[in-house]
Order: sequence, then C-alpha cells, then structure tokens
Amino acid sequence: MTKRLLFLLELFIYLILPLLLWGTIRDIIGDFPTMICSSLFGVLFSTYRYYKTREFNLTALLLMGNLIIDFLIDIFSQSAIRLLWNSTFYSLGLAFLYLLSVLIKRPIFLLFALDLIVMDGNDRKINKEMLYRPGPLKVFNLLTLVNSLKELVSAFTMMYLIKNFGVEAYRFDILLDQAFSFILSLISIFGFLYAYKLANEIVTIKKSPLYGSRQTSCFKLETIYYFFCNN
Repeated sequence: MTKRLLFLLELFIYLILPLLLWGTIRDIIGDFPTMICSSLFGVLFSTYRYYKTREFNLTALLLMGNLIIDFLIDIFSQSAIRLLWNSTFYSLGLAFLYLLSVLIKRPIFLLFALDLIVMDGNDRKINKEMLYRPGPLKVFNLLTLVNSLKELVSAFTMMYLIKNFGVEAYRFDILLDQAFSFILSLISIFGFLYAYKLANEIVTIKKSPLYGSRQTSCFKLETIYYFFCNN
C-alpha cells in the first residue's frame, strides 16, 4: 500500500467516515450505536497497521493497549453522552500518565523512539545510553509534555462542548481529535528525528543509519508515523 493511499485511507477512516455515519445513520440506529460503529472501523484499521509492523515490543503493547482500553470504554459506556464524558476522563488519565513518565525520567516518547531504533537493527543498550544524554532527553521530555498538554486541552475543551452542546459535541470531538493528532504527530516525528540527530553527534555506532535506501527510508518514516500518530 502506497504512503499516499495509506494517508487517504486513514483520513477516511478517522475523519470522513465518522462524520458521514453521524450525519446519515444516527437517526436510524441511534447516537450510541453510531459512535460504536465509528470506533470499530478505527480499531480494525489500527489493528491492520499494527499487524503490518510485525513488531512485539513495549511500544506496540502500549499502542494496542491504548486502542483496546479506548474501545472498551466506548462499549461499556452504554450511552452516547456517557461515552463522551468517559473519553474526556480517559484523556485526563493519559495526560497524567505522560506527565508521570517525565517526572520519573522515563518519558514515554523516548521509549517509543528506542523501540523504533532497535527495529532498525541497532543495539538497544548503546542507543539507550545515547538517547538518555541531556540533549536528546530534553527533546523527548518536551515531546511528552506537549502531548500531555494536548490531552489536557482536548479534555477541557470537550468538557465545555459537552456541557453546552450535549451529544452534538461528538462532531466537534472528531474534528478536534484529528486536528490535534495531525499537528502533534508532525511535531513528534520531527522531534524524534532531531533527537536522533543529536544522539548521533554524541556517539557514532557501526550500524545502519536512520536513512538508507529510498525504499527503506519510506518504510521507516511510515513506521515512525504509525508509532507517533497512534499515541
């Protein structure tokens, strides 16, 4: 699957399809079933992306765990308005988790990056030492804090929208989530590349660099996008 087709498919699954379902079948099957249908398509697509990477590591477990928990929260909410509130509370939980990982000096985005570099055939121990140097560590702390702030802003914005618009806030939630995800994903990707550059300037290792052939680079950038766009 080409990168362009993958991007268009992701745009359709996470943005266009939910809005389309919300505007067409909610009057037929109800608000809550429509939300579950939208979530189900997202789960199936994300599972496919996970299978495509064929990696079993901490990052993959966190991503799939986040996906499963989010979907279970949707299913057990039992009503549309409760689903929106539970999703908001979950965002607050994620914000706390990101912040906690920085406070204990294990920023989640550094763990993501380390798994990604190991996938490229590099030694985990050496690269872990590289990434925990002051320069790269500051970058990953900042990335993790920015994503924590994103969850907080998203949660409090949704609280306001739910109180003022009820279940109609779901439409805003779709647009808000995708806008935040796109912007933060770009920041995260470039932050990762910059941190890796800083690490390589400190220690030179005899392994393949982040960039190789055009085909390899495309796969790596696609993998980076998958890792950092599904947090």
